[in-house]
Amino acid sequence: MKSIQAYFLTTISQGSKILVAFVIIKMIAWRLGPEGLGLLGNFMSLTSAMVTFAGGGILTAVVKYVAEYREDEDKCKSFISAAGLYTSVCAVSILIIAIVFRNQISTYIFGSAEYWYLVLLLAVAQVAYAFSNFIIGIINGLGKIHYFSFITVIGSSIALPLAGYFIFKFGFNGAAIALIVTNAVILLPALYFGKKISILKNISYVKTFSEYQKLFKYSLMLVSSAVFLPAAEIFVRNLVIERNSLLDAGYFQSLLRLSAVYISFISLFLAYYFMPKISNTKSNAFIFYQSLRYVGFLSALFSCFAVILYFLRNEVISFALSVEFLAASQYIHQQLIADLFKVCAYVFGFVAVGRGCFKLYIAAEVLQAAGFVFFTKLLYISSLSEVYNALILTNMLYFALAGCVFLFSYRKDIFSKEQICAPQ
Repeated sequence: MKSIQAYFLTTISQGSKILVAFVIIKMIAWRLGPEGLGLLGNFMSLTSAMVTFAGGGILTAVVKYVAEYREDEDKCKSFISAAGLYTSVCAVSILIIAIVFRNQISTYIFGSAEYWYLVLLLAVAQVAYAFSNFIIGIINGLGKIHYFSFITVIGSSIALPLAGYFIFKFGFNGAAIALIVTNAVILLPALYFGKKISILKNISYVKTFSEYQKLFKYSLMLVSSAVFLPAAEIFVRNLVIERNSLLDAGYFQSLLRLSAVYISFISLFLAYYFMPKISNTKSNAFIFYQSLRYVGFLSALFSCFAVILYFLRNEVISFALSVEFLAASQYIHQQLIADLFKVCAYVFGFVAVGRGCFKLYIAAEVLQAAGFVFFTKLLYISSLSEVYNALILTNMLYFALAGCVFLFSYRKDIFSKEQICAPQ
């Protein structure tokens, strides 16, 4: 009963978060149009990277080790104090780097140094992202799912009207500020519920080096997913602006954001239904066959969804964005094909994370980012369709290599007679 309640609360909280993100993109698209969204696209990628990597990107590590140590209060406090110091150092380091290189970052993201103040505002806000992630990680690790749900729902409720105000009042600058502030306000409910956690009291900061080593491994993993792929997207988007126009960059960004919405639901499903199954078993045969079943199930489910979305593409784009983005519908079949390979590869990625295969995960993320840049440079001449062909090839290669590595790693379990049903 408790697990059903936990899944329900998690689904509600994450659903509210995804819904708010969807509405914010809708408001930005309606207010700024394709060209405005194209110009803002790089900043969206930078903001997403900051939200994920703020404080060193150790959210997953905090959840894992707090859950592991929660029966041992001294050990749990020791880890939390180390994670708190690590978060603080990373947040301050990112802030200093952003202050020093604000003009260069603004030029790379916007094509001009005049938006340096947005870079500074984001740098300050990432301190809030860092500590909200830290507190949420502890709350999740302690199993207080209801606190986590309240934090997310309250944060989303505050974020939406704030975003609407900034977007419609201040246009482009307001949209950029909305992206920053809506993620930062999560800290307010996080601090409120964090005060209710007794283990956060009387924390000291003198800890052993081994604890920081654990955290650093997760930082490296998050760098690969939060930095390399967004950096590749920024590179490709700048290339589209240079060779085509801001209008085409806006179409490209609109489908990326639409993709991010439905991919979020799949990630949520894998994180809360698939990951616990493979993390809590020592049966390699079980992991192997469950992974193949999920690949088959998700590929069939997504294919059905893709067919429906393709035939309703004009209606969906008009509703999700605005009629100004209807020209993007000519590329949606390519985006969906690329996403099909991405969804299937996600299963193998979750296996790597669940089994602690950090090096494989990092290598796969770097390969995906490098592949997208390489194939874009190779294929892209003047048509946006060529960029989507590069994306399809990248995700196809990513899926093929991830599948080969998975089959090689579990080759001894393919014909295993070991029980392949979930342990009771």
